[in-house]
Amino acid sequence: MKLMTGLEVLSSVVKDADTVKLMIRETRNSSETIIHAVVEDVEREFKAVCDKVANNKFSVFIDGVKQFTINGVAYLDS
Repeated sequence: MKLMTGLEVLSSVVKDADTVKLMIRETRNSSETIIHAVVEDVEREFKAVCDKVANNKFSVFIDGVKQFTINGVAYLDS
């Protein structure tokens, strides 16, 4: 398990892609919310997503390739 910032995780997963599809699954008090987002400005928008959810726990899937959790920082299995 490698500890990275969310932006570093995104960059390492999508390389030079301009647009990324995110599916964010939030689990809170046994209820689940699915949030879909298309990120066009990868660096700016994804950092905003990380900042917004920093106090919560999210499972994030990028095109079904990698899964990591944002809880202040992001974790990426390597």
